[in-house]
Formats: sequence, C-alpha cells, structure tokens
Amino acid sequence: LIVNVGNGCVPEEDTACFGPTSESQKPYTLIITLLRLMTFLFGTFVGTVSDRYGRRPMLILALCGYSVTAVCFIIGWATQSLALFFVGGIILGASSPI
Repeated sequence: LIVNVGNGCVPEEDTACFGPTSESQKPYTLIITLLRLMTFLFGTFVGTVSDRYGRRPMLILALCGYSVTAVCFIIGWATQSLALFFVGGIILGASSPI
C-alpha cells in the first residue's frame, strides 16, 4: 500500500490516493529487492573473507561501498537515472552484511 502523492493527490481529501503499486513504482521495488538479495548472497561470503583478512580491511571496504552508494544515489537523484539507483542498491546490499 503506497500513497501516490506524486500525482497531485492529497490523502486528506481523496481516498483514491491509496492503492496498489503502480507501474511507475515497480523499478523502485526492484531496487529494494536487489538490495536485500545482495545482502543475503554476500552474508556468508563476507564472513569468510573477514575471518581470513581481518575485520579492519572489511570495515574499510564497507565504508568505501557506502560512500560509492551515496554518490550513486545523489547523482542518480540529480540526473533522474534509474541505472545509478540500481548500481547503488547492489553496492549497498553487498556492503551491508559487514
């Protein structure tokens, strides 16, 4: 259930603002799904690599991943590029198990 305020809909005045996910919101749902999928897939891998190389290098790698994600999201927001949101979501998902 999502509030569709982007179409000039005011929830206090119109009950049609609430509805199922529309076609325009499906890419954002896919981005969230990719983020969670990458977190699931990288969870065990990151633990094994952390045991081998130590926590400090993995934390530095995670901070770099978070920084790249922030840059991708900011540039994607400014240019309205969904591709940068996809890349940022994948990087964030891969960095978040750390």
